[in-house]
Amino acid sequence: MKLDNLDKTMEIIRKIYTCEIPMFDEEGDDWTEEYTDFYNSLDDLIKNPGYFKIECIPKLMELFNDTLNYDTLMSALADLVINIACFYGNEGIHKLLESFVCVKVEGRMYGKMHLVGGLLHNHFEELKMALSTSTDEVKLEFKTILSTIEFKNLLKEKEELLKMLPQGKMNLLSIVNSKFESLYSKEERSSIKVTLDDIDKIINIARMPLPEMLKSVLEEGEIYCLEIKETSIIICFCYAIDIINMDDNYPYFKEDVEEGLIFATDLGGNVYYYGKGREGLGLYIVGAGDGNFFDEATKFASTFEEFFIEGKGIDILKKYYRCPT
Repeated sequence: MKLDNLDKTMEIIRKIYTCEIPMFDEEGDDWTEEYTDFYNSLDDLIKNPGYFKIECIPKLMELFNDTLNYDTLMSALADLVINIACFYGNEGIHKLLESFVCVKVEGRMYGKMHLVGGLLHNHFEELKMALSTSTDEVKLEFKTILSTIEFKNLLKEKEELLKMLPQGKMNLLSIVNSKFESLYSKEERSSIKVTLDDIDKIINIARMPLPEMLKSVLEEGEIYCLEIKETSIIICFCYAIDIINMDDNYPYFKEDVEEGLIFATDLGGNVYYYGKGREGLGLYIVGAGDGNFFDEATKFASTFEEFFIEGKGIDILKKYYRCPT
């Protein structure tokens, strides 16, 4: 693919990422000529960020789509966006941060999580400088993304950024997988004030560290009730005070699950808990009246990010609820 006309190049990229240019030929055996030509040009595109204008960043960020399962393509798109942003320096990083709002619901994992990960890992100082002069709206959006990702090797950098970002509510709905939808509008959702003392009490009850995503939701104090689309499966997060008073509602839970806590219900007879169960650490579902919370529980995901952002484990819940296939 010749890099001699930016408008044509951007149109080809758009068609590739929206599948207007198919990957496979009609027989389904071989890649199409156009797709092969583009794929062979990926490295040249990524290594030549100056070929692109800064205005290309939001247009490219609209193309992220986690549902396509084209990991190589999506990773390449993330690398391209970051390289273009860095090529234009502080102005480019600003443009990238402002363009997170352009990422569609179905593109949040690569368009938000992977981009933030790439910036944090490889361009920390540039990112910090750009954030320091960003609007509060941009900072809060970035904080929402950052707060829900666990960077085991970058905890120091993450904490440094969180300290310089404004205090404010995260927006869980801006990062969850497109397979989820909110049962209630923003005006209908309830919220309560949650103190640091409340969080400490919950950690003591759990007898283990809280995952970043769960901690952020609890600290926000807003109660999210999510439904998995095209099913009747509901995940309604608990109030912090309800978790603190867990023994009142589920008196035998801590006897069965020493390390863990109930974080949500399905507004029926089932509860969701995070902790150490029969299959190790993870997210579990169990009927509150089914007997032993440890022995009877079904693990459906290993982490909150895996379930709520990547959508892994939804198929297990569908089997649990015997949803029609």
